[in-house]
Amino acid sequence: MRELQRHAPFGSASAIALLVFFSGYGSATAEVSEETLKSLSAPDKIETSAGTLEFKDGAPTAETAEKVYDTLDFTRALNVYNNSFPGRLRLRHSRRAA
Repeated sequence: MRELQRHAPFGSASAIALLVFFSGYGSATAEVSEETLKSLSAPDKIETSAGTLEFKDGAPTAETAEKVYDTLDFTRALNVYNNSFPGRLRLRHSRRAA
């Protein structure tokens, strides 16, 4: 019975090319102004109607996430309430117009 030979998935030239690529040799860099970096970054605090939202390194703090979820919950509940009886509201508005 003939044995199967194991082959490396890459040839030696491919291995060298990968080594050079991942070593950072010849990597491209770009110069970005400080003004551009500041315009792309997230602020540390934002004043909203829900209160002050705080961020650390662009990510919301636990308290900020809780405030946002509470606001979303309230907004959704208000929307459901307002849309729960649309026929009655239309009837009331049509009686006023008559």
